[in-house]
Amino acid sequence: MARRLPTFFPSISNDKRTWFWKNNLHSEGLLISIDVLEKISGLKNSKHDHINLILGFDGMVILDNGAFGSFIPIDPLLLFSKQANLKPAIAIALDSIPSSSFQEMESVKITVKNAKRISK
Repeated sequence: MARRLPTFFPSISNDKRTWFWKNNLHSEGLLISIDVLEKISGLKNSKHDHINLILGFDGMVILDNGAFGSFIPIDPLLLFSKQANLKPAIAIALDSIPSSSFQEMESVKITVKNAKRISK
């Protein structure tokens, strides 16, 4: 018996016209960055709510940390707390973005350090 491969759509943008579930397309899950979520929901100025309610989406939501976007908090524990309050299925912990190949190893060290802090 062949196992059905679940569909999962990539990152969504703040342009709601591209939200597949609002256009009668089905997917088991989606990925959204916390900086995009804040742009579309005004999270900075409102009480946190369940991410599925904010998006009007019933499937699994992966909430990215926004490190490649504009949302990079000083403390990764504060970001993780914010992600946890939104109750996604999966939250991606804060990674560090290297700006050059020289900084790549330092970036890896920071990402590992952040993961260890969050996992405590």
